[in-house]
Amino acid sequence: MPHGSPTTQQPPIRFASGTDPLFRERDRAAMRRALDLLSRDVVAYGQAIFGRTKPGTMRCCDRAWPAGQAALFKHRVEQGGSE
Repeated sequence: MPHGSPTTQQPPIRFASGTDPLFRERDRAAMRRALDLLSRDVVAYGQAIFGRTKPGTMRCCDRAWPAGQAALFKHRVEQGGSE
């Protein structure tokens, strides 16, 4: 091993880490065929996703998101998915 190389692997950095906690595993599984809620897809389709979280009409939503959670998602998408 070259000098200075890390001895442990670091977990991959996910693009949308700022939005990850807003989606349940159930949400991610339900949307997996359409888009990856842990990828750039979240930011690329952020406005459409946001528009469907309020009334709860996105495929994975079983209810409308609380106003605070929807606002946080919108803010994070506007920031490029970062925290």
